[in-house]
Amino acid sequence: MKTCGTIEVAAVDPVASMQAIENPELMNIALEVQKKLKNVIETLA
Repeated sequence: MKTCGTIEVAAVDPVASMQAIENPELMNIALEVQKKLKNVIETLA
């Protein structure tokens, strides 16, 4: 059920998405993006 006047925000965990890819440099970027996404979501809450 959706409520008028609200916004739903969804994000994909980049670390979970990159687990199947064996690339340490890419995992470091995913960790950085994960941290930034968490900060954004906390700011919205």
